[in-house]
Amino acid sequence: MRIFSTGIGFLSALCFLSSPAVAQEAISDCDWPASLRNIVEPWESHTRTFANGKIRIAHVDTGGEPVCCSSYLAILAPTGSEVELESRQCKLLIDGPELSGFNWIHFDSITASYDPGLGLLLSVPLERYDFGGTGATTPAIIGIRINQATGEIYTE
Repeated sequence: MRIFSTGIGFLSALCFLSSPAVAQEAISDCDWPASLRNIVEPWESHTRTFANGKIRIAHVDTGGEPVCCSSYLAILAPTGSEVELESRQCKLLIDGPELSGFNWIHFDSITASYDPGLGLLLSVPLERYDFGGTGATTPAIIGIRINQATGEIYTE
């Protein structure tokens, strides 16, 4: 599922979020949740690098706001542009089109694999809040593909 825009209206978002059968996660441009002040402490336990330091991920948490969904994964990776060889883009794993996070990301359990044709694949175990009204959390594993050559970052 490739989503690069968060321009869905509020009512559409509510319908989208209330459907448990629809994969809700998305990759968005970094916004306020990706602020350095939100990196979960201790930093050395909640950031990791890949590809000789060219890709960095960080577990960020907005301090309980929104109450159900304050945990995000920030991703810094090459843009894929030859013009900006040393430039990195900042993306955020979100749960839905309105910049909601997750109940929790199990950062220490993230695994990585590499396919030369597709790029780095991160398997991110997390807990997703049930927007259907129960208030429960559901464990999930979300795949994030990061292709340095093209600059593409998307969920699988």
